[in-house]
Amino acid sequence: MSRSLRCGAAFLLTAQFAFSKDAEPAAAPEKPLYGDVTPAEFAKRDDVQQPIDPQNFNAKLLSATIFHRTNVVRVEHDLPALTCNAKAADAAQKHSEAMAKGDYLSHGTPNQKKNLSPYERLLNEGLKPHFSAENIAFNFLLRYQSGKPFFTRDENGTTVYSYEPDGKAFQPHTYASFAADIVQQWMDSPPHRKNLLSAQPTQMGVGAALFPAANGFDEIYSDQDFYAPFPAIP
Repeated sequence: MSRSLRCGAAFLLTAQFAFSKDAEPAAAPEKPLYGDVTPAEFAKRDDVQQPIDPQNFNAKLLSATIFHRTNVVRVEHDLPALTCNAKAADAAQKHSEAMAKGDYLSHGTPNQKKNLSPYERLLNEGLKPHFSAENIAFNFLLRYQSGKPFFTRDENGTTVYSYEPDGKAFQPHTYASFAADIVQQWMDSPPHRKNLLSAQPTQMGVGAALFPAANGFDEIYSDQDFYAPFPAIP
């Protein structure tokens, strides 16, 4: 462990007739995070390429980005892509939030009365796993290589971190780069790689939660729960 034009013109025309001149235009429909969207389509979203702002952290977007990045890697290794299971995603999100709140990395939950396992957390969401596995990790919001010496300086009241005294400041990850980085961490670890490339799961849920650190090195905890239900009885 490391410390997922013709019709448009007609619709617009109809909408124009539906509104009075003083009415606010309708909000654009929210883009789907899962379902019919492919990893390639998802990667083209503008918000996926934006830097992660800790003041406006979008946990759902990051979770979906990690989900789709995982499927990219699975397909590259001739494995089927996984579908998103909402209940598994709930389990993963809750555990990500628990880890961020307690600033710990564990498959258990040491800050609760019961030391729940990944399997138990899926059961608590109403799932009946035939197969379950979990990968967890945290990574810095800034693009910083853990353990490497760095320097700090003040710029207009803001603390800046860099590898050289007057070097380029560490930049925040984008949603896409963070997802690629954390998935690569799992791929570089044999037991996590085994889970990520397992042929047994058919579904997956991903969670992500921000831990705002006092020293400016904000961390993001992530959990991915792999899941396969029992086969249906004929």
